[in-house]
Amino acid sequence: MRELQQRFSVSPVTVQRVVRQLVMEGRAVTRPGDGTFITRPAIADAGAVDHSWQTVVLGRSPVVPGGLEHLTHERTSGTIALDNAFPEPTLQAHELLAKATARCVRRTDAWDRCPPQGIPLLREVFAAELGAPFTAADVLITPGAQAALDSIFRVLARPGDPVVLEDPCYPGAVVAATLSGLVPTPVPTDDHGVLPDALADVLARTGARLVVLQPRHANPTGSVLSTERRAAVRAIAQEFGCFVVEDDWVRDLDLDGPTGPPLIADDQHGHVISIRSLSKASAPGMRIAAVTARGPALARLVSARLAADFFAAPLLQATAAELLMAPGWQRHLLTLRAALAERRDTLVHALAEHAPSLSATAPRGGVALWVHLPVGVDEAALAIECAGRGVRVAVGSTYELTASGAGHLRLAYGKDDPTTLVTAAERIGAALRSLT
Repeated sequence: MRELQQRFSVSPVTVQRVVRQLVMEGRAVTRPGDGTFITRPAIADAGAVDHSWQTVVLGRSPVVPGGLEHLTHERTSGTIALDNAFPEPTLQAHELLAKATARCVRRTDAWDRCPPQGIPLLREVFAAELGAPFTAADVLITPGAQAALDSIFRVLARPGDPVVLEDPCYPGAVVAATLSGLVPTPVPTDDHGVLPDALADVLARTGARLVVLQPRHANPTGSVLSTERRAAVRAIAQEFGCFVVEDDWVRDLDLDGPTGPPLIADDQHGHVISIRSLSKASAPGMRIAAVTARGPALARLVSARLAADFFAAPLLQATAAELLMAPGWQRHLLTLRAALAERRDTLVHALAEHAPSLSATAPRGGVALWVHLPVGVDEAALAIECAGRGVRVAVGSTYELTASGAGHLRLAYGKDDPTTLVTAAERIGAALRSLT
């Protein structure tokens, strides 16, 4: 080691780091007491490896809809990513999370087993948000909202059953339902949420026992279920004896004042199952969600999570509890909401100036705009044109279960500062003009 330090004029730390990297790559091996040795290079197999046997074993591949690929895209220099709904790092609760994790990491119970429903403290925090009559016994902690949807689809319905989804809707729900063998069945919506009469018709026609709704700032439309329709949805669920899965994905992100309590708050008979997510308001890595349910449905969901992964990581659960109870959490939310509201308004006004033929109404909360395209403009062609100008957008068909015949874009406004959003609007306007 000393010889390498002298030869290359580097510090001992640098040499140790390089050696660790070589060991990880299989180029070197460390033998305690003897030293570090270069390994013999592996002899490459001259023949091609044949994996065709897997085709026979796997059989026909299920047709799984897309829509989640953008979550894996790396941001490239000069590209404005309006297809990613997570707020930028400067708006995330990194400092609060670091402090919360530091307080939890030394506790032995953060590394031990915990009850399948989750650690009691975190369940109590989520139950307290809803208030009476809910208690910690009604709450199940899952590793994110997507895992919650997956469990609900697998244990509260059978393969081949229909599951009613808002149209347009969150693509992740469609993917999870399809992989569970369910049949996504659309119900129309408007600016005030799902249409109750249409919902009743779909349930009567299909016999579905699962309905998935996003009553608060629905993805992608941004609609909020009106007070009158909330009561109608609960009555319909009771009439048809079905479950309504409330995906409360941005509960913390009302930007223009409160939009009311969760749908489950007024449910007395256990028809509503609520999923409360944290990641949009805290950080993408906070893969913790709370499922609130009652009766046999909750018991089945607990068994499903136990079979899948025993329990969500206790350290992450403890960190989530510390985060939600921290004095700075509410201050963080106030700052986040103000920043998102500013960016939302900036993007709406910039589009009105630089792409006036587009129609976009500022949502009351959430993280994205639902933009209507002029008649005759192909959304896929516009997305390609925007990408060529350095702006990634999400096309509306990704979110639609039935072809609407109208073009849409979903534009997230939390990832970039106001100045960058104005630049994005200018580029979208230029792309639109090039097509029209």
